[in-house]
Amino acid sequence: MFYKLGENSPLVEVFGVKKPSSEAREADYCFDEGVFETMRTVQGALWNWRAHSERLVASARVFKVDIAKQHLKDLKRKIDMMLKGREGESRVRLQVSREGVVNVGVHEFHEFDEQKRREGVVVSIYPFERRNPTVKYIDPATRLLARSLFEEEGVEDVLWEDPKTGALTEGSMSNFGMVKDGVLVVPPEGTCLEGTSLLRLIEAAEQEGIEVRRAAISRLDLATADEAWISSVSKDVVPVRSVVGVRDFEVSDSGVVSRLMRKMMAEREL
Repeated sequence: MFYKLGENSPLVEVFGVKKPSSEAREADYCFDEGVFETMRTVQGALWNWRAHSERLVASARVFKVDIAKQHLKDLKRKIDMMLKGREGESRVRLQVSREGVVNVGVHEFHEFDEQKRREGVVVSIYPFERRNPTVKYIDPATRLLARSLFEEEGVEDVLWEDPKTGALTEGSMSNFGMVKDGVLVVPPEGTCLEGTSLLRLIEAAEQEGIEVRRAAISRLDLATADEAWISSVSKDVVPVRSVVGVRDFEVSDSGVVSRLMRKMMAEREL
C-alpha cells in the first residue's frame, strides 16, 4: 500500500513532492527503477530495522533521493501500524522509486524449510555482471532472469559469475561464500551487496572465534572448499549441498555453516 507520511489516508509519498494516489496510474508503480529492503518480523516486531533502514538510505542516495531521519521515523510508525494485530510472522517489503515514491507491502512470512536447513540447498551458476553491486536496487529484468533459471533448473538460488573475472559474487537473492580449512571466506567488499544477514553471519563467526577472510571466490576455489553457504533474511545462513555442474558438498551438523546457522537462529529467539 502507498502512504503519505504523517497521515492515515492512502496517498503516495514523494519525498519533497506529495501526490494523491488518484493522480497516479498503477502502472507507474511497477517498480521499474528504485531501491528496496525486505525485512521480517520476530514476535510481531520488525527485526534488524536499524541495519535495513541505514542501507535503504544509502542506496536511495544513488538515485539522489534523500530519506531524512524523520521520514524513517514516520515509515517505521506506519509499518508498526500495519503489523498491529497480525497473526504469525510477517515479511515487509519497503520500496522507494527513483522519483521518491514509497510503497510498503506486508505479507505472511514463511519460515525456511527445516529439511533444507539440515540437508543443504542446491544452487547453480550463471554469467552475469551486476551494475552498482553495493546498492539494493530494483531490476525487473534481472528478477525475471533469475526466476526463469529457478524454474528451469529447480534450484534454491543462482550465483552470479562475473564474466570478466570469473568471480562468484553473490546469489540473485542471497549472499554467498565458502569455508576452507575452518576459515569463513566472504567475497571482497564492493563486489557484492552486503546483506544484513551476511553482516550478522560475520559477527557470529567472530564471536565463535572463526576467522573471516575476504577473498574472491571462483569455480576452482569451490573445488577445494570444505563447505559453501548462502545467506538471506528468510534463511539466516544455510549450507549448500550442491553447485550444479561444479561439485557436491557433504553437509554435517558439526560443520562451520551448520554451527553458525544454529547460532543465528538462536539469536532471533532471545
